[in-house]
This record gives sequence, C-alpha cells and structure tokens, in this order.
Amino acid sequence: VRRRAFEIMQRPAFDHAITACICANTVFMVATDFPPSEDGERWDEIANEVFAVIFNLEAALKIYVLKSGYFSENWNLFDFVCVVSTD
Repeated sequence: VRRRAFEIMQRPAFDHAITACICANTVFMVATDFPPSEDGERWDEIANEVFAVIFNLEAALKIYVLKSGYFSENWNLFDFVCVVSTD
C-alpha cells in the first residue's frame, strides 16, 4: 500500500491536481461577497471544508509515504503548518 501511495504521490498529475486545488481555493477566497450573502457564506463554508479535506489528505499521504523525511523539507514544513492552522 505504501509503495502504491508513493507511486501516486510521484506522478506529475498529483502535483498538478494539488496546484489546481490551491488556485481554486484562492479564487473562492477572493470571490467572497461584501457584505456576504447567506448563500455566499454557505458556499464559502462548503468550499473551505472540501479544500481542507483535500489538503489534509495530501499531507497525510505524504507523511505516510515519507515518514520523518516529510519534515526534513522546508516546503513540507510550511505546507504542514498551513494545513494544520486551517483545521
């Protein structure tokens, strides 16, 4: 299972998908209405939950695959702090 997870994580499509999620999350944050409408707030909450799940799964997968090596890269540390701080 770990080897299969490593293969998935190493695919360029995995990085592209995560990058697309980061971009989409940014668009959702920027597109917030002021003053926020009730429907807009609901969609923001849904989008935030979906992206939080995606980013938590990404971090969990990388930690599972790389174990302590995950924390030896500064980019992963930054990513981990961002993910944990949004939970």
